[in-house]
Amino acid sequence: MVPVRHTCTVVHTGSFASARCTCGWRGSARRSIGRARADGAAHEETAAAAAAASALPAQRTRDDAPADLAAR
Repeated sequence: MVPVRHTCTVVHTGSFASARCTCGWRGSARRSIGRARADGAAHEETAAAAAAASALPAQRTRDDAPADLAAR
């Protein structure tokens, strides 16, 4: 599976602006362009962090541990 690159742009609709991402995400309509940009930047950061976290090897939990370790 190819990772989706998250690139947000600001779209103006009348007196409102909203952020939209290439992944299909849409931010709330804002009267402030700066707030719409901030929404898009936050989405890009969150998406990048989620992609980085999913690339890490899964950590073992107590439920995944072998039976002799789970008894401790």
